[in-house]
Amino acid sequence: MHYYSKNNRVNFSYQRIEGWSSILLNILLFISKIIVGFIVNSLSLIADAFHSLSDVGTSVLVLISSKVSSKPADPKHPFGHERVEYVSTFAMAIILIVVGIEFLREGIPRIYRSISIKFSIPLVLFVLLTIILKFGLGIFSHRLSKKGNSDLLMTESMHHYSDAISSIFVLVAILSSKLGLNFLDGVFASLIGLVLAYSGYRFILNSINQLIGVAPDLTFIQWLKGFTNRSEGIYGIHDVMIHSYGSKKFISFHIEVDKKLTQDEAHDIVENLREKIQQYVDANITIHVDPIDIDNPLVGKVKKILDGFIKSTGDIEEYHDLRVIEKDDHKVIIFDIIPVKDKGKSPKGISVKLERLISSNIKGYDIRINIDPLYYY
Repeated sequence: MHYYSKNNRVNFSYQRIEGWSSILLNILLFISKIIVGFIVNSLSLIADAFHSLSDVGTSVLVLISSKVSSKPADPKHPFGHERVEYVSTFAMAIILIVVGIEFLREGIPRIYRSISIKFSIPLVLFVLLTIILKFGLGIFSHRLSKKGNSDLLMTESMHHYSDAISSIFVLVAILSSKLGLNFLDGVFASLIGLVLAYSGYRFILNSINQLIGVAPDLTFIQWLKGFTNRSEGIYGIHDVMIHSYGSKKFISFHIEVDKKLTQDEAHDIVENLREKIQQYVDANITIHVDPIDIDNPLVGKVKKILDGFIKSTGDIEEYHDLRVIEKDDHKVIIFDIIPVKDKGKSPKGISVKLERLISSNIKGYDIRINIDPLYYY
């Protein structure tokens, strides 16, 4: 299975194709909807027209984002410019929320002061055509987002789908006017506003999360640990950390090897592992070596205590970097732990409990327990 492969890189040419296609179609839809909306006196259709206009704005952002994000790295931005896509998504979401609030402001009063809509078969056919076109554009954008691995185009496709859905609301309002239910025009204009505002809110959350940094794919973490642990000469992997800058990935982790190995032997293990992983992973990989004493009986005794603690309490996910230092008047047992996340227990409390357990079984040694931060896996 290929994780973070070269096929997962963003293809910015797809963004440009989608951007220009969307701009041309949405300008045409905006002009036609606004004209027809004023002719038949339908606020929901006019609101829908401005929804199409907002899609023009977001498509312009797609083009700008594509141009900036595809710029190569430079001395001031050594990791490239791909995170600009998240900023563009944030801006697109703000536009959606503003337009949605405006539709609510206009639509709610119209529920109580309904205005008749001029019903006609050509009007119904016109709205049906706009629905088909927008769903088609949404499918087109969605497929390009998959091919180009672009979250921005996925967001753009949602814009198009929401525009098509809002046009369905308009169609229902027009058909309802035939029955004298003109207040539904305001109802559906308000519903369109809610859809837009909520969509914008979701996109803002996603873009902010990406900029702040989110947890890596746990499936990939499991694969990486399994792959590494199956490699010859390696006794464990820990402190996995992943940074993402758009499609660029930077992965670092520690491996445990027998301390009796020479530096050259340990280096060969690292390079061999890196080459094998990079057959599956398109990322910059940094590997740190931790030597462990696999023949020390005291290490085995501590491991047995730790394994029993995990089995009986379930308070920690794993331990690593276990080593024993014995000098003249300095005897210490050192290791790191990863507490189980979201269990509600204090990591410090777990550490104290574990320290007391080991001290009661092994006398004459100081116990030093390091708690791994949340960004280590």
